[in-house]
Order: sequence, then structure tokens, then C-alpha cells
Amino acid sequence: MVKEPKKKEANLVGFKILLDKSGRLTAEMSGLPIEYLDKAFKNHPNKHVYGALIRLVNNRVGELVEDIEKHLSAI
Repeated sequence: MVKEPKKKEANLVGFKILLDKSGRLTAEMSGLPIEYLDKAFKNHPNKHVYGALIRLVNNRVGELVEDIEKHLSAI
């Protein structure tokens, strides 16, 4: 069994606007769920900073995604 190397980066918060084959636009968020923060950064000294950042960005990007989806549904 081959052991996979540890990742060197992590997607904490992501945002995409997608276009499917039929021409439909959608907006979506992705990233590390806040409930997995302790497991992902078990002994990291900046774990609380990452958690605060994820909460802040999730709130702001969540509002942006909702606004974009309202505009897209009106098109």
C-alpha cells in the first residue's frame, strides 16, 4: 500500500460561478466545514485564527452567493 504524501495547501474557503452545458449559471461555496477545524489543525498554534477567518469569509461570501443567485434567477 502506497502512503499518500501530506497536502501542502488547504482550501479553507472557496467561491465559484459555474456555467453548465445548457448555459445555466450557478454560484457555489466550498471549503473546510468549521466543525472539521479541530481535526484538520489539531495542534496548530493559529487554529483559532483560521476558524475566525473561515467564519468571517463564510458569512460574507454566503451573502454574496445569495445575492448573485437572486440576480441569476431574474435573468
